[in-house]
Amino acid sequence: GGSEEESLLAVADGDAASGDKAEKAKAGGEEKDELAGKTTSEMIRDPLSFVLMSSLFCTAVGGMYMSATYKSFGEEHLKSDVFFATVGSAGAVFNGGCRVLWGMLADRIGVFEAMMVNASVFPVLFFVYNFAVKYEWSTMIIVCLMFGVYGGNYALYPAATAKLYGPLHAGSNYGNIFTLYGCLTAFIMYILGTTTIEYLSINYLILGCNLVGTGLVFFLRRAYRRRVLAEAGGGWDGRNQTF
Repeated sequence: GGSEEESLLAVADGDAASGDKAEKAKAGGEEKDELAGKTTSEMIRDPLSFVLMSSLFCTAVGGMYMSATYKSFGEEHLKSDVFFATVGSAGAVFNGGCRVLWGMLADRIGVFEAMMVNASVFPVLFFVYNFAVKYEWSTMIIVCLMFGVYGGNYALYPAATAKLYGPLHAGSNYGNIFTLYGCLTAFIMYILGTTTIEYLSINYLILGCNLVGTGLVFFLRRAYRRRVLAEAGGGWDGRNQTF
C-alpha cells in the first residue's frame, strides 16, 4: 500500500528517519491485518479452505485407520495380545511426543513445508507397514513411526489454518475444518468396519487416499505462496521462490 511505497522511497532517498517511520507504519499495518483474519463464514467462502479440509482428511485418514486396525491386521502373523497392547502404548507416546517435534520443524522451515514432509513420509511408512507386521520388532518400529507422523497433522493443520486465515478466529476456523474431517473419517471407518474386503486391499486403498493428500498439500503450499505474492503486489510467474 501507500506505507510500503513511502518506505521504499525513503530508503531510496537515503532518508533514514523517514524510513524508520515508514517501517513502523508498515509493521503496524501488517500486524493489524494479521490480527483481523477471517471469520468462519468468510473462510468457508474461500475455495482454498476446502483444499485444506480435503488435505487433512486424505493425509490423516491413514493414521486413523492404522490406529484402529493394526492389531487385527497384525494378528494374521502375531498372536500376542500383550505385545499389541505394548505397541499401542508406545504408539500413543510417539503420537503425542512427536507433535512437539513437528511443531519445532514447522518453526524452522515453515508450516507448509513441514506439512509437505509429513504428507510425503506417511505413505512410504504405510507401504512398508503392509510387509512389516510379520515380525514383532518390525511391527513395533513401523507402527510407532506411523503414530509419530500421524500425530503431526494435529500440530500442523491448526497452524496452517491460522496462517491462511489469521489467528483471531483460528479456534473456530480449525474447529470447523476438524469437524468435517471427523465426520468423514467416522463414516469411512464405519464402512470399512462392515466390509468383507481383506485388510491388505483396504490398506492399498487408504494408501491411494494418502497420496492424493500429498498432492493436495503440495498444491496448498503453492496456492498460499501465490496468494502472498499477489497480496504483496509482486505478481506470480511460477518461478519466484522467495516465500
